[in-house]
Amino acid sequence: MMLGEMSTPEAYARARAQLGLDKPFFIQYSAGRICRFDLGRSIILNVEASTVLAERLKNTLKLTVSALFLPYLVGITFGVLVAVKRNTWFDYSSMGLAVVGVSVPEFWPGFLLISLSSVRLHWFPIAGYGSFRHLVLPALTLSST
Repeated sequence: MMLGEMSTPEAYARARAQLGLDKPFFIQYSAGRICRFDLGRSIILNVEASTVLAERLKNTLKLTVSALFLPYLVGITFGVLVAVKRNTWFDYSSMGLAVVGVSVPEFWPGFLLISLSSVRLHWFPIAGYGSFRHLVLPALTLSST
């Protein structure tokens, strides 16, 4: 597919050699290569795959930390408040909210957040990455599930 329909057998053999597909399977996917972070080259970007992964790791860690921090903050706060205000409307509504949160499919909060805060209110961007505003909706969606 990379070479197109009109490629020659020589071009096909050269591409197989460049990609390492002419080597046995156990050499292509050996643990030694993975331990050295030799993941090969990205076919689309034509750079080392480990470089592409390292670039994307920063944004992944930002999202992971924010999605893990928010539930702990909300959970501890609500837990303390519910313990202080037992058998009140706050206790019962918090329990109902928790049951709804567990029952709702994982994609639904994301859909609701996008349609309300991005499409209707224009508070946050729908897609992309780079700023804090881009991080809010994914972090809220992941932390709500």
